[in-house]
Amino acid sequence: MTAWNGRFRGWGSHRLDQWFQLDFGRRRKDRMIVLDVQGVSSVITPDDVDRVCRLLDANITGPGTGRRT
Repeated sequence: MTAWNGRFRGWGSHRLDQWFQLDFGRRRKDRMIVLDVQGVSSVITPDDVDRVCRLLDANITGPGTGRRT
């Protein structure tokens, strides 16, 4: 995560297709998770990205799952 793609965004978005959840600690983080749901991407920045990815992988099924970039 860089300054250009969300590190310093507090909340909301300047793009209509992406929404950053409120996270006061985002500036100290270097990774984010983008959840694409029906055309709107919700961006979350959990403290333990790997754990959240494991939980998502274990609990979400269907087409398009398991895609990471």
